[in-house]
This record gives sequence, structure tokens and C-alpha cells, in this order.
Amino acid sequence: MNHSTLRWSSKSSTSRLDAVFLGDSWVDGTWCGYHTWPIQLAVQQDWSYLNVGKVGKCMPDLARQMALVASELEANKLVVDSETLWIIHMGGNDLLHAIFPNFFWQVLDLGRMHLSYSVGSQLVPSVGDWINTYTGSKVNYSDPTSFQDEYRTCYPSAGRLIAHRTFGTLSQLQSQFGANRFLVASNTTSSAMPLCRLISFAVSPFRGIRLIDFIALTVGLQLVQALTSFVHAHESKKEKRPQVWFLDEDVLCRRARASHATFDWRWDGFHPLSTGHAYLAKECALVLERSEPMEQVSQRKMKQLETIVAHEWTVRGLVEGCFALLLTGIVGLLLGVLVGILRFYFCLWDCFCISKTKEPSVTQIKAQDRFRSRRVSDEWKSSKRHFDNQRSIAEQLKSSVD
Repeated sequence: MNHSTLRWSSKSSTSRLDAVFLGDSWVDGTWCGYHTWPIQLAVQQDWSYLNVGKVGKCMPDLARQMALVASELEANKLVVDSETLWIIHMGGNDLLHAIFPNFFWQVLDLGRMHLSYSVGSQLVPSVGDWINTYTGSKVNYSDPTSFQDEYRTCYPSAGRLIAHRTFGTLSQLQSQFGANRFLVASNTTSSAMPLCRLISFAVSPFRGIRLIDFIALTVGLQLVQALTSFVHAHESKKEKRPQVWFLDEDVLCRRARASHATFDWRWDGFHPLSTGHAYLAKECALVLERSEPMEQVSQRKMKQLETIVAHEWTVRGLVEGCFALLLTGIVGLLLGVLVGILRFYFCLWDCFCISKTKEPSVTQIKAQDRFRSRRVSDEWKSSKRHFDNQRSIAEQLKSSVD
């Protein structure tokens, strides 16, 4: 269940809010015992803010958080306008939840990334195509029917879904609250995170750190492209150009690690401590001051990806790539068998619990539904239904016009 935190500025004499925070554990300041970076930023700037972020939340929970914002505005007689800054931090948990249901495709993605670093797209053209399918000019983040599914992937597909839902969230905030200023943070995936480094070494002992950087770049690029499309969509309608900032947490975390800055992590290796959030808050203030256009951010990330995909192959690179593929395949096979055994065990345990109870509990009913469902997450199934509904609506509108 979501909760909210309200703070008034010391200089405020009205009920207007300077900022509203939506997101997950990197925004929620109640579960960890210290202020997260959006809160520290608001305190430094002396903002009045409303924080509805909640630990463990995913992209679909943004709708409930927006509903909570509406109820808080009405209950406390608060006011938001076009100058209110909306800070959104969501997507890290979505990536985590996409790994196990799509484990085979994750290993296949890692193999493609190894080929990209070793031989690029000159020797194996499909290496570049599988990424360009999700980051090319054909992608329209306001229309899910424009997505191309020529290649089945794990990380690019998850990044595409996060980017599409972020686009929809910004549009909903604009129409419902009149929002016009947004700061969107990247997904919490970085080779500077201890947990990500551990996972990378476990899944891919060779080049694991570079693969994490590749994943962060692929997912982050799609998010930036969605933000750029959001800005352009309103320019074409001759509306007031929205202000959108992008906080690249992946780059900031790696920069802090490289410069030996004070940036500490919790025991889980995934969440910063107060010093880490202080570093991000300081960098976020600089991002707001620079106000770099989203087009430049998108072009910069696209060049980084093109540099990797267009890598010229060498004999040494080919040997390294084959060795890395072999190790990744062996580890992926072992982990895949382990994941399969665990899933099969829990399915049998769920069936046993259900068969012993005449009136199953809510937990057992959920277990039964999980056992009977396909081996994909509910996230992907709901997304597919959403895409199909959008396509049918478009066809109905087209037939009515004809």
C-alpha cells in the first residue's frame, strides 16, 4: 500500500507544491531511515513537496501513486501548477522481475552483447539489428502498435516497456494535473552497484562489468528516446514545450566509483546510503541548472551504442568472444537448470498445499494461478493485452472513418 509524505517550505505562504515525487525505494524515505536524494534535493532547495514513492513498486504502480496524489491534493487543499516539478524514479524493479521469467532470452542477450564487443555488426549483421529493432526510428512510444517484435529479447524488451509506460505517465500527469516540468531518473542498473557486479561475475565471468554497462546503455537509451518523443509530440501540436530533465544514475554512480567519491551502499548492494543519496542530490541540482536538451542526451547515448555495434572485428576479438560465449553458455546452462528445478519445486509445493485444503486461502489461490499461468510474468501478459486493445481501437476508428 502506498503512503505519502508532505513537507512545507520555510518560505512558503501558500498551499502550492514545488515538487511531487513518484517512484520506488530510491524515492521512499520512510523505509530506509534516511533522506533519499529527491528529499535531500528538496531540503537543499527549500521546496514544499509531496512524496508518494514506495519501496518495491514497479511501473504499473504509478497509476495508483497518481491517484494518491489526487486524493492528497483534495484532502489537504494543495495546489500544483505548470511550474511544479514532477520527479519520477521507477523501472529498476521491473528489470529484476523480468530476469527469471525470461532467463533463456537473458542468456541469449548476453551472447549477443559478447558478439557486439568482439566482432560488431560487420561480421554478424544481426548483432546490430536486434538492438536497432528497439531503438530505431520506427519506434513510436506513444503508439504501442509501432513496436517491432522481430527479435525476442529480455533487456531491450523490458526497456521498451518501461519507456512506453514512462511516456504514458508523463502524458497522464500533463492531462490530469497540468504538469509541464519533469525530471526522470534512469533505471537503477549500473556496474558501480555491488549487487550488479556480483551478478555480472556470476552470470558472465568474462566481461561481466562491460555487459552491465551495455544493458544500462540499451535500457537508458530507450527511456531517453521516449522522453525526446514526448517533447516532440507537444511541439507538433503547437503546445507549450514541456521541460524534461534526465538524471543518468548509471553514469553518476560509475563516475563516483571512478573518482573515489564518498558513495556508500547498503548491505544489499542495491540501495545507496545517505552519503550516496547526497551525491546524487548534488548532481541532480547541477542537471537542473544545465538543462541539457533531450535531443542532445539521446544523440550522445545513440553514438555510444553505435560505437559498440560498429566495432571492427579482429582475430583476438573473435577468440575472446568465443571464449566469453563458451563461459556464458556453461554458466547460463547451470543457472538455467537450477532456476528450472526451483520453479518446478515451488509449483509442486503449491499444488500439494492446494490439494490438502478444501477451502484454499488467498495465498494458495495466488499460487494456483501462478502454477497454471504460462512461464511469463503477468507484466508481459498485461502489456500484450494493452497492445492488442490499442490495435483494435485503432482499427475500429479507421473503419468508422472509412
